[in-house]
Amino acid sequence: MNQLLRTIADNASEDLRKLIEEGAEDILKAIHKTEEEAQANDAKPKFALGFKITVDFDAASYACDLSWSLKQTLGTTHSIDDPNQPKLPLEGDGKEGTIRIVSPNGTDTGEVPMSVMKAALKKISKK
Repeated sequence: MNQLLRTIADNASEDLRKLIEEGAEDILKAIHKTEEEAQANDAKPKFALGFKITVDFDAASYACDLSWSLKQTLGTTHSIDDPNQPKLPLEGDGKEGTIRIVSPNGTDTGEVPMSVMKAALKKISKK
């Protein structure tokens, strides 16, 4: 290996260990917060440590940086209508559609508002 790269690798390895030791308390707090938030949102916890080596040739130096963050994401999902799929007629008052529920044995159990059905399907799909 090139001598410059060997020197950078050796020093960076040592720096990584020292930086993790220095930031251990804050890193562990962030990890625990990530776990708590994932559990509250019924999601898989993900935590990342980033280690960056920046070489400044003008100053003939290099810097090693350790970073971490709590990644938080908000999002929405939208359906895209398939132009080749015909629309199903929905019953209701014109403001919100309903779905008629019929059990497997053929018993009509009544109508359910679309918003209730969507919420139920979301819960089922998360499990």
